[in-house]
Amino acid sequence: MLLTQEEWERIDKAMLSLDERHAIGTAVQDLFALGCLLHAEGRKEAGVKAIDTALKAISLDKKSKLLFLKIIDNIEGNEREFFNRISAHCEIKELLRY
Repeated sequence: MLLTQEEWERIDKAMLSLDERHAIGTAVQDLFALGCLLHAEGRKEAGVKAIDTALKAISLDKKSKLLFLKIIDNIEGNEREFFNRISAHCEIKELLRY
C-alpha cells in the first residue's frame, strides 16, 4: 500500500520545518523531487540515494522506519506520484510535468 495523504503531509511539513527561513527544508524537498526524477529517468541508484538522503535529513529512518521503507520499497513505478507529493520549487516541478 502506498502512503496516505496524511503521511505525505507529515513528510512535506517535516522537510519544510528544518530551519526557520525554510532554505534547508526547501533544499531537502528539491532533493527528494530530483531523486524521483532521476529514478524515473532510469538513474535508479542516484535517485534512491537522493531520496534516501532527503528522508534521512528529517530523520524519517529513525522516527518512522516503516514509513521510510514504504517509500524506498515503493519508488519503482511510483516516481510521478511521489514527485508530485512534495512541495519542491516550481522550477524543479517543471522538469517532470505529469
